[in-house]
Amino acid sequence: DPLATSVNRLVLGPLVAWPAAALVGLSGLARDTSIMMAGMPTAVLTTILAVELGGRPALAVRTVIVTTLVSIPTLTVLIALLR
Repeated sequence: DPLATSVNRLVLGPLVAWPAAALVGLSGLARDTSIMMAGMPTAVLTTILAVELGGRPALAVRTVIVTTLVSIPTLTVLIALLR
């Protein structure tokens, strides 16, 4: 389900990265960058790997599309929270 994988990537990623960054002692730009990277959309490389390694390319394609579209508001909120 592309929606579930998108929520995992765009919402749960930063929620896990935030305390993890604090746990390892990151602060400032390094902390903010690691949290932002955890909330970025799924890369197109995921689709290539799914095809080459016998995964689920249709799910990968849908996930790339959904996460890219949904990342516009989620990253906007994340940037506002990190300021």
